[in-house]
Amino acid sequence: MFPSIVHILYVHRNRLCTQGLLSFLFIALSVLAQGITKVRPTTLVVSLEGEAKVYNIKDDFEVNLSQNSIGKKIDSKSIISTEKNGTLGLLFSNGTLITIKPGSRFFIREYSQKIISAENLPDPSQLEEEPSQSKLLAHLDFGELVVKVPKLKKGSTMNLTSPLGTAGIRGTMFQMMAVRNDVTGDIMGGVNLISGDISYTNTNGVKTNLFSGQSIQLATSRLGETQASLTGGLVNLSQKFGASLAEDILPPPIEVLFPTLANEADSEQLSLEMASPLSTGFAQTESFGFENIHDLASEIFFQIEESENNSESISFASLNTAVGTETPTEILGGVPVSSVVVGVTGNGAGDFFMGLPPTLSLIGDEVYKVEMLGQPFSDFDPWINAKNFLDQDISEKATLLNPPDIRFPGTYELNYRVEDIRGFVSTISRTVNVVITPPVITLFGGRQGVIQQDAEVVIPYLVQRRIPTYPVADDGPFQLLANDDPVYPGYDARDFAGRDLRVYVEVLNDKSVDYTQLGQITELSLSVTDLPTRKIKTPEGKIVSTSVKPKIKIIDNLPPLLSHDLGLAENNPMQVEGVLGTFFVDPGISILDNYYTQQEIEQHLGLQSGSADSAFGFVDMEVAGIYRLDYQGIIDPSGNEAETLSRWVEVFDVTPPVMTLYGADPYYVDVNSTNVFVDPGAFALDNLDRLIEWENGNGRVKLSIEKLMEDDVTYQKVDTTIPAIMAEAKKQISLHATFRLTYSVQDVVGNESSIQRQLVLINSPFPEPRLVMHGDRTFYHEVNTEFSDPGVTAYKDLGSGLKPISLNEYMTVNAFLVNDLGIKEPTVIDPTFVNFYGAPHHASSKGEYYIDKNGSRFAKGDSGWRRLIIEYFVVDQFGNTNQIEREVRIQDTTKPVIVLNEGPQGVNFPDLQGGKPYVEPGATITDNYDSTVSLTSTLLRKVGDQYEEFEIADLDTDGFSLLGDYIMRYKAIDANDNEVILERKITVIDTIAPQVALVTHDYFTGTPFSTFNTSEFGDKPIVDTKYPIPDPEVIDFLTPISSQFADEKFNDSIFAITLGDNQNFYISLESDPNGIEAFLGQPTTTYVKDPSTQRSRAHYSAFSITDGTRKLQDPGVYARNDTELDFEFSHTFDIEYIDELLPTGSIDPKVGRVIINYVIKQSSGEVVYIPNARSIYFLDIKAPNFLFEPLTPEDSNQFISIEAGIPFHDDDSQDVKLYDIASGGFGSLQKNTIRVIDARDYVVTEDISRKIFEGSLESELGGNPNGNYNFVIPLAGHPADSTKMEEAIDTTRQNNLNRTFLIEYTAEDKRDENYPKLESNKATLKRRFIVKDTTAPKLTVMNNVYSAKSYRIYHKTIELDYLLGSPTNKNKPLADGTSMNVIVDSEVSVKEYLARIFTVDDFDKNFGYAETRDTKWSIDISPAYQGAVKYPADLDTYKAKSDSGYTVTINVTDESGNKSDDVVFKLVVIDATPPEIYLLGDAEIHDFFRFAPNTSLTNQEVPWADRPVEDPSNKVYDADGNLKTPYNSSGFTGGGHRMLRSKYNFIDPGVYAEDYNGDFDVRTGLFPDLDGDGIGETHGYEKLPLNQYDLIKWDLNYFSNSQTFKTGVIYVHTSFVSVENEQMNLTAGITQNEDYAQTTSSEQTNASIPTGPNLDFNSSFANVTQLNVQKTTFNFTYVVKDSWDNVVKEPKVRRVHIYESEQFPGYAFYATPIVNGVELASYYDTNGTSDNFLSSIRKDHDGDGVSDFWEVVLSEQNQNAHLDPSLVDSTWHDPQKLNSALASLTRKKLTVGGEDVWINSFGELRDRVNVLVDGTNNSDIGRQGMFSNGQGLNRVKDSDINFPDNNILNLDFNKAIP
Repeated sequence: MFPSIVHILYVHRNRLCTQGLLSFLFIALSVLAQGITKVRPTTLVVSLEGEAKVYNIKDDFEVNLSQNSIGKKIDSKSIISTEKNGTLGLLFSNGTLITIKPGSRFFIREYSQKIISAENLPDPSQLEEEPSQSKLLAHLDFGELVVKVPKLKKGSTMNLTSPLGTAGIRGTMFQMMAVRNDVTGDIMGGVNLISGDISYTNTNGVKTNLFSGQSIQLATSRLGETQASLTGGLVNLSQKFGASLAEDILPPPIEVLFPTLANEADSEQLSLEMASPLSTGFAQTESFGFENIHDLASEIFFQIEESENNSESISFASLNTAVGTETPTEILGGVPVSSVVVGVTGNGAGDFFMGLPPTLSLIGDEVYKVEMLGQPFSDFDPWINAKNFLDQDISEKATLLNPPDIRFPGTYELNYRVEDIRGFVSTISRTVNVVITPPVITLFGGRQGVIQQDAEVVIPYLVQRRIPTYPVADDGPFQLLANDDPVYPGYDARDFAGRDLRVYVEVLNDKSVDYTQLGQITELSLSVTDLPTRKIKTPEGKIVSTSVKPKIKIIDNLPPLLSHDLGLAENNPMQVEGVLGTFFVDPGISILDNYYTQQEIEQHLGLQSGSADSAFGFVDMEVAGIYRLDYQGIIDPSGNEAETLSRWVEVFDVTPPVMTLYGADPYYVDVNSTNVFVDPGAFALDNLDRLIEWENGNGRVKLSIEKLMEDDVTYQKVDTTIPAIMAEAKKQISLHATFRLTYSVQDVVGNESSIQRQLVLINSPFPEPRLVMHGDRTFYHEVNTEFSDPGVTAYKDLGSGLKPISLNEYMTVNAFLVNDLGIKEPTVIDPTFVNFYGAPHHASSKGEYYIDKNGSRFAKGDSGWRRLIIEYFVVDQFGNTNQIEREVRIQDTTKPVIVLNEGPQGVNFPDLQGGKPYVEPGATITDNYDSTVSLTSTLLRKVGDQYEEFEIADLDTDGFSLLGDYIMRYKAIDANDNEVILERKITVIDTIAPQVALVTHDYFTGTPFSTFNTSEFGDKPIVDTKYPIPDPEVIDFLTPISSQFADEKFNDSIFAITLGDNQNFYISLESDPNGIEAFLGQPTTTYVKDPSTQRSRAHYSAFSITDGTRKLQDPGVYARNDTELDFEFSHTFDIEYIDELLPTGSIDPKVGRVIINYVIKQSSGEVVYIPNARSIYFLDIKAPNFLFEPLTPEDSNQFISIEAGIPFHDDDSQDVKLYDIASGGFGSLQKNTIRVIDARDYVVTEDISRKIFEGSLESELGGNPNGNYNFVIPLAGHPADSTKMEEAIDTTRQNNLNRTFLIEYTAEDKRDENYPKLESNKATLKRRFIVKDTTAPKLTVMNNVYSAKSYRIYHKTIELDYLLGSPTNKNKPLADGTSMNVIVDSEVSVKEYLARIFTVDDFDKNFGYAETRDTKWSIDISPAYQGAVKYPADLDTYKAKSDSGYTVTINVTDESGNKSDDVVFKLVVIDATPPEIYLLGDAEIHDFFRFAPNTSLTNQEVPWADRPVEDPSNKVYDADGNLKTPYNSSGFTGGGHRMLRSKYNFIDPGVYAEDYNGDFDVRTGLFPDLDGDGIGETHGYEKLPLNQYDLIKWDLNYFSNSQTFKTGVIYVHTSFVSVENEQMNLTAGITQNEDYAQTTSSEQTNASIPTGPNLDFNSSFANVTQLNVQKTTFNFTYVVKDSWDNVVKEPKVRRVHIYESEQFPGYAFYATPIVNGVELASYYDTNGTSDNFLSSIRKDHDGDGVSDFWEVVLSEQNQNAHLDPSLVDSTWHDPQKLNSALASLTRKKLTVGGEDVWINSFGELRDRVNVLVDGTNNSDIGRQGMFSNGQGLNRVKDSDINFPDNNILNLDFNKAIP
């Protein structure tokens, strides 16, 4: 009935007084906290009268301006129009003020300005000079402007155009007008210049310079041509043109304004120009006296001053934060409820005349408002004034005829009556409105303020700092306080009379605010009733209340901080060496933000190359100098912009030019043979200057000359020239002079280099040879570098102008060690040993030393002193000698090299947290000479501007305690005093809040403190032996507390008990709600700071309750900070009240509980907030106290949520949440506390009784939480009977979801047995419950679904095969026990499979994928699924990148909206199908040993009846070459059994593998398809060594993963199985058509020899009836893998049985045994004959290891298939060779017997390759093979080209080949 009306006062920490700009200024304040204010291009509306509008061209929208537009900005590309009553004031960020007068249209074309800091700048309107360069281009289409422009900076541009021309402005005040004549189309107007100067150019291009006090009037035609231009003093442009703008009046014609147009003859008398190209002069053209000019200037000055006044409160911060004119206004301050006052005016008393009734008047308002209250109206009635006819006051005689009942709101007409002593009566009326003014809740925003967004109230709150090194701390977890706090949001509540209602405010959902979630918006609910002060309800029984639902928005308004280490100042720039043709490589900057990482900010800004992309400026690497780069425009994703940071870069040049001589060195000149010597000179190449030429010594290359003295060693500088030297030389009779020419050059920055040449002048012969030394006489060389002797030149002068001859070949060079006596010891130059110590590398004061190879030093003058010299000795052809020597000093001048080891932050520690253990990473030291060099380190701390040595104990355990900059200085000196120093920079910070522990009750029984903020400190104890609790400071404070409370019972000295709680107190005292904070006493802080380390330990106690001599002191909190930063404690109290009346009848509520929240804040801003740390419960000293949590007050919308599916027992073993049916929101998880305390009987929880009621579903409540409830069952005692509780509230029933329940609890105290009749004290409590499903579903994947490959186990991976028909994708097991075929090119099918491998555990049982895939399942595959395509593309990527593949994210959402955790795994579409192996021939083979020839045979049968007699194999020759009788036949008549080769050689019939065209793809043309199934094959094999086979037979994964085994190669291994004895029964004979006896399976199986009459045994064997036969069995095992390491599922095995029969003397016997009743001959192909030969696929006639079949098939033309085995290519079965040959063979057209045949399969090979014995059919294949020359396996050619004609094989293919 009474709507909630909320007065919201938006209070900011810094309140402003300016009212006209509230919206604008409020936002400015919020940004001021973000950092230094910037000057950025902004145009602001500062005043508005009448109507105006703005059209934004860029965004194509128009806004009508209003008073709310003041303080908002207008973008460039905007057209501003003022109506005839409109005036608009604009302020630009460079200080320009423009007033747009009525009837104007003004276009801001462009406005830009360089961004700089606004620090120390005056406000924009007060600027005398603009703060930074700007550019303003604007156009006045028509209308009037009044403009003030500050002085512009060099490089700035401001052009103001109109249809009359362009005004170029540098800093001025002026008026400009332009009006249109709508009839003629002419445009006229002008400019009045008040101060400054303007360069004005008309439309014809004529330029006029105006100065202070001058004007120009102009007119242009419709086409824009200047018609007239008149200059002079100030004129009243407003008088001339103003009416045309403000009213619908045409401007005067041009002829009136410029009368000389009518008479051009008069033009000479005035400065009137008609389209003249000349500049205009000035003249006073109108009678405009000084007073008029003064008035005109004053009017313009006034308008400018008015603009300044309107702008005076505008700051640069205001400009920065201004919103656009299209943005709704934000509100600062309270938003009061609007109250409508309805007034009814009463009638007067009648006519006024003497003697008439009393005169009456109302005191107060005629319409009077009063609040609905329970008091009589008389308590509020202002009454009336009444005077009688004698003018005496008789108001006390007045009566109110109809007093209103102000318990009922409404409008009342009241009548007052007064009767005087004469009985005359007068009445007067007033209207009384009885109203209900709800309470007012005022919200405070704390540090961030409050914002009104549309109809919503938003309180921003700073997000948690993600980056701990950011120097500004966050404000800690969200708190809502009951006061106006400078940091945390808060509230105030007042009733209609302004009385404080804060203690009655109910706050909901504030615990749901998570300040770690940026952008989170949480709606709070604050409600309050004024019943405690109003004391009545509405007539309908409603409580008058107010509620507000502000939204807490977690924001980030802290700007990024930019930093770098190089080039911070112009005098300390970053130095880079200039190089031609290169570009400066910007090292970028560090971006430190409170929330975002540098990478996130760079990605947000699109800085592809990193932070360097934000730099403004250029560094020219080809020009030395100092450059400046500005890193600007860096804005984090929250919109916070960083302050511009500069870097100074010096491009330096330290590389000297490289010089090169023109001509020879030395240069010999015979002065007798030449008159002129032209110095060839030298040139230089420089890294920046490029080529520097000689220019004959007149350019940049300079020449100096030195002459070699008589000692042939010393040079002396001469001040002369080459021509002068040559002239003087020609005068000499005998000349031999050497000069050293030094050419030197400097580049543009002064780097100098030089080069020398020796010039030798001669003119007469000299007897002795000459030696000229190159380089220095004393030569210094660096140890351990290559030694190169500069050498000398030896020559002989011949005189008479002849060229000297070289004597270098006659020179000897030796090395000696020479002592002070000149004694020489031969030696060698060894550059690996130092031999000298001294100047110039070391100070001369240290002396000079010779160092021997042992490192011993000998000073000059010691006996061990030596010099190492090189002696050059030359002898000419005549025996003349000369010598010269050079001393070589090998020294060590190279410093050792220190390399700093990196730590967690790199080499340096830019943000090392103090108080954390610091382990110095150390350094490594190396030296060019010394094997070991000592390294020392010293810690230094920066004090002021200097670093001082500093010692810190226990750094490795305690870390740094003092913040600031440190240096760890490493120093090393080698044996030759070369010193190196390298420093590690350390900056110690502290951005971690202090370590805090709550002092719990168990501390007093010896339990150590437990750290509260473990996320920062882990398991580090807050108290240890090194840092104990300060004693006596804290110990003495805590010790007495242990005696101030008990566990269960009160006594005379104790009023507080704990009831087993570890932190809460229950006290038997009552407190006055209005004095509760005084009752709780004052806090106490105990602070101890170590004087040396400055580490702090402190204790804080928030309350101290005293009751007479009894006391309870808060055990408090204990804190420790291991750095020098101080911290402070504070606390807040949350007070809960019991809504019941005291026995005295007072309506004030009692205090039920006080909750203490502790706040520990570090001086750097970090906060530890311990909410709900400790509670004080106030017990009712009479009735039992229900200490239940949570509660569901009757007038609230809250229910206790019971989790669906989990049995509810209503005890403290289960945690619960509160649920608000109005908002649908849940509170945080809390313990379901059930406890009943009696002040006398103590704990009586076990005696409570319950009544359980069942209510409606939530959807049936209709918003009324107290609906109908039906009684279910009573339950006595606690805990309640669990079975009955589960029956009463059955959480497993689906129809109980969202159902409400009510439990009524009853408790009574125990009675004293002495007073049995005394009625007990009883208390009741009701709590509402609702069954909710808040548990997220749980997804569980079925077992063995993820790949077990070692390189994928850390990234759960599901594999599918990319082949559509792959068996890998078929019959995939699912979680429900069924299976499905996955269609890999269907994303729908793939997603179904991915879903169905999971089971869902949830109260909601319906997650069938087919029914709920669109409603409950979320399956995301990233990137987009590509179908039947390998992803990743190859195995190398799959192995190398363990996270390759699609990322699949799956979650489900149940009916209650609970979403499961995301399950993330990898999906790969690969080749997952293993290849398959196929055997040629049988999987089980029976075979025989072959026997050697038997020369005792009597008949002469050819050994090989199946071959022609002329076949060489059927001919035997003796040693002399004579044909011998071939005793190789079997001796059986008719050749029934034939001898085979000796030395058994089993030939594998062959094997091949297929991979479904994943590998061995037939479509590539590289692989055959001989079985014709469309799938390519790989043939051939490699033998598998035993050691490898032993590994893979137990673990095929080894075969798969090992790089030893190649893909596509079939590996075969032969293994021995067994040797068994078989028996053959011998009979007297054999026939070819023997019927073999069968044996039953139950009989003993023996081998037997068939009987027959033709058996011709030697009589000595006539009685032999059995023959022992030995059978040896082997297994041939085949394995193969494809290119994805898929291994054949099961190795293929071929079993081979070898039978060995006995040979009889004189006979060759080849047995055909019978096994299991089957003649072994049936295992062989007979080719339609009785010849029991092996199939030709296994016959190997020549014993070379290649079967006859493959020899014919793979042989090239004219090549013999039967050769010496030593000539066989042993790699014929190599897969690459065999596949290539077969791929060429198949799909091949042959002409066979005149018929064209295509060979495409095994069948066609079988049909076409048969060659009959007579050679009449297809014999050409037998002779020539299947290939033309060069296409087969290139077996060795037969030298006998005719031999193949007789090489006819019987290739029988009757046996099926797979």
